[in-house]
Amino acid sequence: MADDLDDIDAILSDENFDFVGQSSQENIVSDSACSEDFVDDFDDAWHAELEDALLEGFVDHTIIRNICKCRILPPIHRAEVWKICLNIASRGNALNCWDGKLDLTEQNQIHEACEKIVDQSKTEDTEQALANLELIITFYCKSRAIKYDTEYAWTFLLQPMLELPELDRADLYNCFYAMLARYIPRESLPDAPYNLFRLILLYHDPELCSFLDSRKLTMQMFMKPWLRTLFASHCKRPVTLALWDIYLQRADPFFMFFLALVILVNAKEQVMNTMLDKQKNEIADALTEFPVALETVDVEDFCQLAMYFSDKTPQSVRKGYQDALFSGPMSLSGSKESTRVERELAQSLCIQVAVPDILLSAQPDFSSDERSESNQVRFFLVDCRSPDLYNAGHLSTAFHLDATLMLREPAEFKMAIDALSNAQEQAIQAGSAAGGEHLCLIGSGVEEEDQYMYMVIAHLLKNHRSYISVVRGGFKSIITYLSDVNINLSEWITGTSSPKQLLNLHKSSEHSFESAKENAASSSSKAPTESGTMESFMKNLSITLKSKSHNIKEKVTKFIENTHQEDDMSHMNTNYNGKPYRGTQPVFSIGDEDEHNAEEPYPNVPKKKEPVYEDSDVDEDDLVDLDEWFKQHNVKNPTACFLVLQTGRRFPAHLAVDKDDMVCLREYKAFKKSKIVTRRSLALVSKITSKRSCPELITFKFNVPTEGENEDGEAKSVEEVDRYLIPEAGQATKYIKQQIMRVLDAAES
Repeated sequence: MADDLDDIDAILSDENFDFVGQSSQENIVSDSACSEDFVDDFDDAWHAELEDALLEGFVDHTIIRNICKCRILPPIHRAEVWKICLNIASRGNALNCWDGKLDLTEQNQIHEACEKIVDQSKTEDTEQALANLELIITFYCKSRAIKYDTEYAWTFLLQPMLELPELDRADLYNCFYAMLARYIPRESLPDAPYNLFRLILLYHDPELCSFLDSRKLTMQMFMKPWLRTLFASHCKRPVTLALWDIYLQRADPFFMFFLALVILVNAKEQVMNTMLDKQKNEIADALTEFPVALETVDVEDFCQLAMYFSDKTPQSVRKGYQDALFSGPMSLSGSKESTRVERELAQSLCIQVAVPDILLSAQPDFSSDERSESNQVRFFLVDCRSPDLYNAGHLSTAFHLDATLMLREPAEFKMAIDALSNAQEQAIQAGSAAGGEHLCLIGSGVEEEDQYMYMVIAHLLKNHRSYISVVRGGFKSIITYLSDVNINLSEWITGTSSPKQLLNLHKSSEHSFESAKENAASSSSKAPTESGTMESFMKNLSITLKSKSHNIKEKVTKFIENTHQEDDMSHMNTNYNGKPYRGTQPVFSIGDEDEHNAEEPYPNVPKKKEPVYEDSDVDEDDLVDLDEWFKQHNVKNPTACFLVLQTGRRFPAHLAVDKDDMVCLREYKAFKKSKIVTRRSLALVSKITSKRSCPELITFKFNVPTEGENEDGEAKSVEEVDRYLIPEAGQATKYIKQQIMRVLDAAES
């Protein structure tokens, strides 16, 4: 692991690799298809071998790869090799069946775009080049029933081909069609490739990814022209030709992601040190222009670094998404599969690894000699399930980490993380089958149980730990897969339970949570139907505001002036009940007495159905555009956060304060909109609490008036609770408290 980091650091250092300097002669890592021969080679013997093979005929892509070994091609053979790599060498002229009419609604836009590209090209016959471009794009739109859009940047994709005189009009169309089909992500999933790239960046450089996220800079803002044109729009023409030589030999559509990753890693220091005061659009524009500095002599080192990162990325990235993004059956926008892929990539906390890849890495008989010669990613497996489930059965090579310690016993959790790092390092040094520099966490496969594991993942990423992934489907999917392929579980699984018991255990675990949901839905309370409910409610609300505003204002003032209190560790409950975010005494609060009980976390909260916030349940009519809503309601300082349910589930949201209310808008990324899920009057805030073990977790309590009066003649009320995980909790709560005082001042007067 240390040696690999030394290698990559050497290549990235100024004296070895610079987009505008001399290229490195050092070889790091390459894949099996373009192996040890991908180094600077001053012997042109392979040129003659390539020429002989092309003259003999019967050359396919495999022969080309074996001869060229991912090197820049001789210009004289470039066009012929490209046709072989794209598998169009013997394809006919598709334009013969077309009448040649240029009568699309967008024809003027097509002509102008083609004219602009031809003016920038070095073709001798510009009129013929312009005619070819316009015919090709028009025919493609008609044959595919696509409405032309300049954002597609097809002219940039065609421009390098124009400079190969050996390609006639039919070849140009066939090359263009094959490039779009194989290497350009589908328009039916517009956000998926960029969300996938973010996960790849997060896997290799979480610090840089966190910086871009903090500036709200999405990958689309700078990557879109790279992906749509394979860098042709932002590279010098000789650089593009050399880059495509290697790209087409590799025949890997995902290679573009790793080329983009190299650019970002190379630009990291400049971005994080010199662009701190820049707006996100300025940063995006600067990043987009970085490939312009590439020179032809840099291309092989550029690709070599991309191969390094490719080899260091789990193959599940390709296997899981290639069909959806590139070469599989055509995925229609809005279909069930496309929606699943979009949602999974948008909501994933980290890369998900398929079970076969985990088992391949965890083979007990995988020798250290074989390991040193293989580019297979090696995982250090971390089982984050409860001790009972782990002891019942686990992979024999998995390290156990009780994820609940993070909230229950923070000190012990820190010790466990240190022990994990030590065990990982020892396993790597010993050449053990359990050793690997890539951490892969295993959950149960049940969403509610795995919330603790997600918090551990977030903790590791926050501390800039690279190579973090999770097993797709958790331990349940491991058991299911081994059973489906008729593998004896005892060969892989160690524990106290029999194989049959393990299967039943995980089925019953999932069933118990489903039953809990059904019971919660069936036991939801009925709304009162008494006459005069609205009038009575408004009367009680008015009385409550007038009678308590002065008292609450004093408590808010006292809280703002004295936010630092002595630590009180009596909140650590030894009889931990396994529910997240519960069982601890408030660190700060608005109120004179301690109402918190470790055995009954929220005694005044009425038992009611837990709200469900699933994308499939939302009505699009209830969704709002976040920026427009903020502007319409004059919201200042909206806070990005997570809405935390009592079950521990978290959902991305924004907390906003308008004139009189605190509003939570839950994000629905699949729709790129938000929904108002709670609206609370600031005048009804009775208490604000935080956890010592997790200060970012803020709990707001509200005394909500109900019908009737209590024994003392006061208006009845119930306590309702909202919880949020707020990264900048201090600033957010300070602003909310200031708004509470403003509302209370108004109510008092």
